[in-house]
Amino acid sequence: MFNKKAINVVFSLGLVLAGGAGIAHAQVTDTVQATIPFKFQAGLAEFPAGTYTLRNLNSLVPSEMEIRSADGKASALFVVQSDEAKEIPQNSELIFEKVGDHYSLENIFDGGSAYGDMVVGYKHAKHLEMLGAVAQQVTVPAAQPGL
Repeated sequence: MFNKKAINVVFSLGLVLAGGAGIAHAQVTDTVQATIPFKFQAGLAEFPAGTYTLRNLNSLVPSEMEIRSADGKASALFVVQSDEAKEIPQNSELIFEKVGDHYSLENIFDGGSAYGDMVVGYKHAKHLEMLGAVAQQVTVPAAQPGL
């Protein structure tokens, strides 16, 4: 009834789905909210200072996140990949790279987990570094909405 090729396809699909579930588990799984006191870039989008919610839109696509302002006027999708913190953060946090007066969202970590997300995409700050500006990390505390 089933030929060898069909069994191999089903087996391969199972491995892909199992591997994807592991990646999704390693990334930020909760919605986080933060008040960011400076204008910044997330992926390709620019945002003013303010309160923002970041969340994964679909657990089946853990590489896509949404950022939305508290007033709902600004939002964007951006791509992330799994990343590991140098030290496990006690609380949820957003890490920005600051070069000159330009801030780029780099990482999102849930408190208590070494695994989080690294933002993938255009990094204007890298161009500023090439011009001689010095990069530094800035951490902004985040929390689950309602906590």
